[in-house]
Amino acid sequence: MPPPAPEKVLNESIIRLREAEELLQADRDGEAGAIYRDLISVPEISALSYYRLGEIFNRAGKADEAYRYHRRAFAADPRLASRILRTDHVHYHYVYRQVEQVAVTGCPLCAREGRSYWAFNMLANLDFNAGFDPVRLWNHCSSCHHLFAAAYPSDLARVLAGSANQQYSAPDTKLLAQSGRIISGIRNRAPGLRFLEVGVGAGEQLAVAREMGFDVTGLEIRPVHAAQVSARLNIQVICKDFLKFEASPGFDVISLGDVLEHMPDPVRAIGRCNSLLDHRGILWISTPNFESAFSVIMRDRDPMKKVCEHLNYFSYGSLERLLTGEGFKVVDYQISRHYSGSMEITAVKENGTALSGGRPPAGLQGPSRPDGRYSHGS
Repeated sequence: MPPPAPEKVLNESIIRLREAEELLQADRDGEAGAIYRDLISVPEISALSYYRLGEIFNRAGKADEAYRYHRRAFAADPRLASRILRTDHVHYHYVYRQVEQVAVTGCPLCAREGRSYWAFNMLANLDFNAGFDPVRLWNHCSSCHHLFAAAYPSDLARVLAGSANQQYSAPDTKLLAQSGRIISGIRNRAPGLRFLEVGVGAGEQLAVAREMGFDVTGLEIRPVHAAQVSARLNIQVICKDFLKFEASPGFDVISLGDVLEHMPDPVRAIGRCNSLLDHRGILWISTPNFESAFSVIMRDRDPMKKVCEHLNYFSYGSLERLLTGEGFKVVDYQISRHYSGSMEITAVKENGTALSGGRPPAGLQGPSRPDGRYSHGS
C-alpha cells in the first residue's frame, strides 16, 4: 500500500472529492472526471476515484477504459465495497478476491466476435453473488444484436448450486395475479396440460399453473429452492441442470421465467426446449431486453445491467431469431409487469426437430451506444 497523504493534502483532497461528487450528481461528468483523475494520486481516495472514472467512461461509451478503471479500483483497495456502499448494505464487508473465469471469445448465438459495450461494477446490486467477479464487461455482437458477458466463473454450476437467492426465500402473493394473467394466456394456446417450469423461484407460477388445471413439474438447479418449493406446494421439483434433463412423454408447455439469461449456451437451451415439447407446444420466456423502453430511459441506472448471474442480455431481435432458428414461432410479446425492462415472449413449436446450432443469419442492426441512443448500421 502507498503511504498515506499528508494531512493537509488529504483534507484539501476530501474537499475536492465532495465537489466532484456534487458535479457527478448534476450529470456534469466531464468536470467531475477531471477532478477524479487528479485524486487518483491520493492513496486514501484513489480507489473511489478509479471507481467513479469507471462509471464516467462507461457512460461515455468507452467500455474498455471503464473496465480498466473498475479493475484498478479493486487493485487500489480490495475493500472498495466499504467505500461505495452504505454500512447496512448486504455486501458492505465484501473483500475482492480473484475468481477463475471462462473467457467468452465469441457470441453465444452466432460465434462471431463481439466488441466491448458496457463495463460495470456489480457490487451495488443486492443479488450480487460472491462466486462471481464483481467487474463485468458486456460485449455486443452486431450480427445478432445481442449482448453477452465477456467471462463467467469456471465452476458456474457449483457456484449457482451452492447459493440461494434471498428474493425467493418466501412466495410473494402479489405475483399470483400476474402469474394468473400469464398462465391464462398460455392455457388458451396450449395443446395439453403437461407443464414444466424451469427455475421455480419461490413457486408462485407453479402454484397458479396447478390452480388452472395443469399437471405441473418444476426443475431447479439450486437445491435450496427446489426443496423449499417442493415442500411448500407438495409439487415435484427436480434438482438438475436443464441441459441434462430427460422426460418422456414430452410437455405441452415449458416456462423459462427469467432463466435463459443465466445460461451460458442459450442455443442449446432453446434446442432442449424443442426436444422436450410436443408438437405445437408452448414455450414462454421472460428475460431482460436491453433495448426495452425502461432500459433506454434508465441508461446505466437500470439494475438489470448489473446482475452478475446474467450471462446473456437479449434484444427482441436476437431472441426472436434464436427461437426461429430452433423451430419456434413467436406469437406474442408483452412487457413484464414483474421486472422492469423485461420482455415476455410466447412461442409455438413448429418444427419437430431443433436445428441445434443452426445459428440465426447476420445483419440485424440497432442501438449500439451505452446511452441507448440509436446508431443504425453501426
